[in-house]
Amino acid sequence: LVLSAAPVRTGPAIADGLVVVAGDDGRVRAVDEATGVVVWEADLGTPIRSSPALHLGRALVATYGGRIAALDLATGAPLWSVGTRSTELSSPCVRGTIQIQGSGFPNPEVVARDLRTGGVLFRAPLEQHSYSSIAASPAALYVGANDGGLYALDPDTGARQWLFPTAGSF
Repeated sequence: LVLSAAPVRTGPAIADGLVVVAGDDGRVRAVDEATGVVVWEADLGTPIRSSPALHLGRALVATYGGRIAALDLATGAPLWSVGTRSTELSSPCVRGTIQIQGSGFPNPEVVARDLRTGGVLFRAPLEQHSYSSIAASPAALYVGANDGGLYALDPDTGARQWLFPTAGSF
């Protein structure tokens, strides 16, 4: 059995006895952690090049086609799917009940969404696109951007707290 006929460019995520992977074929697959047997498969219809995030019984997946989807972790059933304003997206990050996403062309920004509905809570513009993973703490969201900046954003509003310039892009 081949898990995917297309390349898998994402890292796996593990929760509740499942290993979740996504690939260029647009499919998300949950594999039993103990047996390696596919438990469910969901087709999102466009390549996936960012790793899924698993939280509160959901698999959060960003597609290369500019969509964010929440799938039921146990079954793979769609819970919500929303379009973004960009086609290239970072791996999802979760903080409590908020899903955070960095985006690129044509709208470089960080977007926070309600984990239950996918509704936008805030948008934080960046100087350049962000494809790197976002780190979240109680004090800030840390985002690397292609302008070489490491941004610290307020985790509740997205307001910029500070910017640390680096020698190259993230």
